Amino acid sequence: DERLRDRLRGVQMIPWLKARVGRAARWAEAAAADSANGLYLHAACCWFGVGADPDPAAAARFFRRAAAAGHAAAMCSLGAMYQDGAG
Repeated sequence: DERLRDRLRGVQMIPWLKARVGRAARWAEAAAADSANGLYLHAACCWFGVGADPDPAAAARFFRRAAAAGHAAAMCSLGAMYQDGAG
């Protein structure tokens, strides 16, 4: 089902991320400090090009690190990237 695939890809996050683009630098800092949620949010920004050009390779790296830290949404997003051939 297309809606499920979009949900796994995090498409519904795009408006949420864009509305909070001013926080992208903080999420990058949190990612640098190995915060699982910071890694996830920074990865989503990289994937969807929020605050910068899209960078799927960087997104996959950050999703992997967040998934390794136990972040469930990062695990789903990384799986969606693999399914799309982008991970």
